[in-house]
Amino acid sequence: MKVATYLLLLKIAVLISVLLTIGIIGMNIYTYFFQLGPQIGAGPQAYFQTLAFEHIILAMLYLVIAFCSFKLLAGTADQQLISRKNLFFVKGILWVLLALLLTKMTFAWFIGNSVMIPSNRRLYFRVVGILGSTWELLVAFIVIFILAVVFEKAVCLKEEETLTI
Repeated sequence: MKVATYLLLLKIAVLISVLLTIGIIGMNIYTYFFQLGPQIGAGPQAYFQTLAFEHIILAMLYLVIAFCSFKLLAGTADQQLISRKNLFFVKGILWVLLALLLTKMTFAWFIGNSVMIPSNRRLYFRVVGILGSTWELLVAFIVIFILAVVFEKAVCLKEEETLTI
């Protein structure tokens, strides 16, 4: 198969993930505003409201990642993989991953308040909750960070090569 065929399959996969993410956002907005109601208080309703709000934010950030991925794939279709435009989208994915990581950490910390456990174990539960909910994003952030650094060096080398006579 040609590279263009693989790009077509990847674009289709990104578009399917976008459609699923839009559905998730719609369901959580419906849950947040119509099923749970606008009041915020204590109890299970506030917990589910926090979860719905978290899922809305995370899904929107995933939409940004899907957009950057689609633009990155579209930028590679013209056989110009190493370019400033593609570097911009790789760094965009990196920053959105950082926002995802911080969002998940913040909500894991606040959701740790709603669990009924003894006060001497609350900090332990929060730390375990944060690590349990974010380790995949942390690994993805590190991998994309390394990719962005290597990609930036490659762009600099390519620009330097074009200036050399």
